[in-house]
Amino acid sequence: MKRFLAAIPVLIFAFAGTAHANATVTVSSFSPYQGDTVLVMFRNSAHPVSGSFLGRSLSFFTYHNASSTILPISALQKAGKYSLVIRLSNGETYKHIVTVRTKKFVKVVLGIPKELGLTTSGLLTKLGEQKASIDDVVKHVTSRVYFDRSFGLPLYDNSKISTTFGSIRETGNSLIHHWGIDLAGKEGSAVGSMSGGVVKSTYTDSVYGNVVIVDHGEGIYSLYLHLQKILVKEGEKVERGHVVGLLGHTGYATGPHLHLSMKIDSIPVDPVQFVALFKKY
Repeated sequence: MKRFLAAIPVLIFAFAGTAHANATVTVSSFSPYQGDTVLVMFRNSAHPVSGSFLGRSLSFFTYHNASSTILPISALQKAGKYSLVIRLSNGETYKHIVTVRTKKFVKVVLGIPKELGLTTSGLLTKLGEQKASIDDVVKHVTSRVYFDRSFGLPLYDNSKISTTFGSIRETGNSLIHHWGIDLAGKEGSAVGSMSGGVVKSTYTDSVYGNVVIVDHGEGIYSLYLHLQKILVKEGEKVERGHVVGLLGHTGYATGPHLHLSMKIDSIPVDPVQFVALFKKY
């Protein structure tokens, strides 16, 4: 089995939880930015049985011996105060206000590579088609958790982030949000799975090039785009660091790089913040 383990310095966004009679609650942040992910963990005898946030029903899974749930914050979510409500097995209800903060996204001008042979409207149509195709894959929530350790970024050297999450690309008269990060690297270098999972989809497209989508369970997906070569098959089980492909510049790409996206319940989130969040406490 091929493996590639990414080691990166990360920060932990966490502080003391709120104490209940039979449970200790840790919430990673009560003031996340647009595009962030929040982790909620319950320890001791009382455990959560149901909950809701931003109109979404919450599911719970075991992570580091705690009953946990994740709250993906859309980058397009309006800034403001929102109620987190979780009902516990002992009859108590945990409530708290989560304040979503505005994040300023960088705007860049980006043309269309000539080899694509697309107009701006043609590109937008292709992007729309690909979004629909990807959404059809990541809408499926597997209740099983495939990851049993923290997540990591997929390259040996993850320091060269050429495009940040949520940046706005001005192409012609259109503005396109970049729902992922671009990691620059040497063409042909190994791309490792961010954590344990199952390869849900592999395909080739004129815009995203060679693509691998990994299901990590509980609605968490990682997506690897513009690969030079795909090295896994659909249905294949992978662990963190398992090489899923080689870095390339297939599809809508001006040079060798990996476009990395993460989706939780179909909501794009910032992979860098997500990795920092899920590092072991």
